[in-house]
This record gives sequence, C-alpha cells and structure tokens, in this order.
Amino acid sequence: MTDTDTREVAQASRVVFAQSAHVLLPAGEDVSMLPADTWPVFAFAVSDADLGASPAGRVLLEVLRARQPVRLLDTPATWTVLAQDPPLLCLRLSATAPTPFALSIAVAASPFADRLDALAEGATVAVTTPGRARELTPGIGRADALHALVLARAERSTAVESLACRA
Repeated sequence: MTDTDTREVAQASRVVFAQSAHVLLPAGEDVSMLPADTWPVFAFAVSDADLGASPAGRVLLEVLRARQPVRLLDTPATWTVLAQDPPLLCLRLSATAPTPFALSIAVAASPFADRLDALAEGATVAVTTPGRARELTPGIGRADALHALVLARAERSTAVESLACRA
C-alpha cells in the first residue's frame, strides 16, 4: 500500500495514523510518588496535514490551537487492538463540547510495548502535532508541556491488557 493509498483509507474511515509516540513523565520527580492514574502520559503526534484532511481532525486542531492552559476532552478515550503481531492499536477520541467530534488514531504499540499494562489500565493519553512534539524536550515545564497537548482519560481496555500479557 502506498502513502497515498494509506491516506485515502484514513480519510474515508476517519482514521489517522500517529507518526510518533511518546511516553511522558515529569522531569526531576520520583516516579513512584506520581499519581498512577495521571502519569505516564502517552502522547501521539499526528501530522497537521492528516488532521486537516478530515472534519474531526480540523476540530482537534482547533482545540490544540486554543490558548487554554489545559485542554482535556470531555469524553473518555477508548482503545481497540487492530493487529497483534506487530501490535497495532486504535485510539478513539471524541468530545461533545465545545464542538462535537470523533476521531480514531492508529498507533504502533512497539515504542511503548513495555508499558502496555499501564496503557491498559486507563492511562492519560494526549494528541499533538509533530511540531509541538518537538517542544517536549527534557526539562520542559509541566505548563509548557500541557500547552502542547490535547489530553483525554482513556477507559480501561481488556483488549490491550490481553496484548500486554503476551508481551
């Protein structure tokens, strides 16, 4: 399948593909003291072009560009397993306000295969663009990091939990 074919499939089914995945933890803090239901944050970068190609993606870009200190979607995200070998996941994001939308993001699980158990338990997830993801460098403050992301709480996923047990 060519890149053009992949984009056409993604646009037709409202699925976009994450270009990269990042596991975020606050710098300089004892990881064992962090709230397990908040950290780590699993962040996924989706290209501006792919987001801009669908109505739902354009809404997500508007939310990302909003000048709010924290952007948390009002609907929990859900996970499904698209393929087990190699593991490919689908993150479904949606919101009811300020503008309703639903968007699915295909995510290769290999960058965080050793953390699938945390992901399965209902982790915090985030979406950003590659340009904003480049800002997420070691030493960045929490406020600046949060400004580069749109956050959602993910529901617990037995399908991802099953995948984690195989890893």
